[in-house]
Amino acid sequence: MANTWSNSFVYDGKMRRRIERDYNWNSGAWTQTNEIHFIYDGNVVIQERDANNNPLVTYTRGNDLGGTLQGAGGIGGLLARTDYGQEIPGSPTTAYYHADGNGNITMLIYTNQIIAAKYLYDPYGITLSLSGPLASLNLYRFSSKEWNQIAGLYYYLHRFYDPNLQRWPNRDPIQEAGGLNLYGYVHNNPINAIDPLGLWTFGIGLSLNFQIGPINANWSGGFVIDGQGNVGTYTTLGGGVGAGAHASGGVSFSGSNAPDICHLRKGFANANLGAGLGPDAEANGYYGNTPDGPVFGGGVTLGAGLGGGGSGGGTYTWVNPIGTW
Repeated sequence: MANTWSNSFVYDGKMRRRIERDYNWNSGAWTQTNEIHFIYDGNVVIQERDANNNPLVTYTRGNDLGGTLQGAGGIGGLLARTDYGQEIPGSPTTAYYHADGNGNITMLIYTNQIIAAKYLYDPYGITLSLSGPLASLNLYRFSSKEWNQIAGLYYYLHRFYDPNLQRWPNRDPIQEAGGLNLYGYVHNNPINAIDPLGLWTFGIGLSLNFQIGPINANWSGGFVIDGQGNVGTYTTLGGGVGAGAHASGGVSFSGSNAPDICHLRKGFANANLGAGLGPDAEANGYYGNTPDGPVFGGGVTLGAGLGGGGSGGGTYTWVNPIGTW
């Protein structure tokens, strides 16, 4: 803010914020008031240090809502906060995080069972109340993300979020692949437009599969939707080796733990098994790694076919986002 305060940030090659410097405007010039260095494990902060590289706060993390250490960006994965006794002299140095089902930090408890901090939010992340000696000092709150008290924004690694405006101030870094509204936050529906498991996609379409001896070829295509409301079309081509003689086609239903439909735009290891004489049923599963963690899923195809067989191999999926629901 002009002539009042200023933040400046230093980012690394992975666009992670590594240094924060805070300034106040005094006597016609900017005066630095604070400097924090951030230490990362992958894409989540595990320690804060001062300008002299002395530890200030260490964060202990576990599995987040995605079931892995960082599959959901660390949301719901904070376990403990240790401040080395520098913030409140005489108080316990470690407090343990408690979060609700959406990964919002609701409370911190000291090792002596005394409440260190307590928070209450509205659906968009505005803090309705906070209390406790650590309430202002702890910055990880809504969505387990860091609160910038000066700017009034939450830091989500690639973007800042403004709970008062209920939107992102800057554009989506993956452009329209994340939805047509480049600034919208969960499509203005934070109560319903969420994934109950943290991550998921669902697809429905048509599928064809051919198995002749050891050679397998398969195709599928249709529509896919994720827990954020993004909708797109997909096309999958694959092949592999197996045994049997099988030809089938029908309607396919599939699901995965992918955080959004664009995470399906890649290659997967794939296995399928099917049989039929007239009415046909086929099952398949797939697995692949992404920078945000493993993606796995499976599905069934119901239709008509002849023969039976099984195979293992690989597929590649193309996804074209077309809008939001």
